[in-house]
Amino acid sequence: MTKFEYMNELEGLLLDISLEEREEVLVYYNDYFEDAGPDNADLVIDELGSPQNVAEIIKSELKDTDPYLSGEKIYTETGYK
Repeated sequence: MTKFEYMNELEGLLLDISLEEREEVLVYYNDYFEDAGPDNADLVIDELGSPQNVAEIIKSELKDTDPYLSGEKIYTETGYK
């Protein structure tokens, strides 16, 4: 798998989180690859694990901090959600 394929797959797996969060995650992981250098993409992928695993971790962490993702009902200007 190439860096490009990895990042595309990760992006697709994160379509169900907010655009802002998704962009932040993608910038972070793209920078991670860039910092490692083009010759080390395979090492980065081995270190990170599968895009599915990374996406699950991100979503899990967001559920712990985002009431919309955790299923909690919260009051907003338009009522309970």
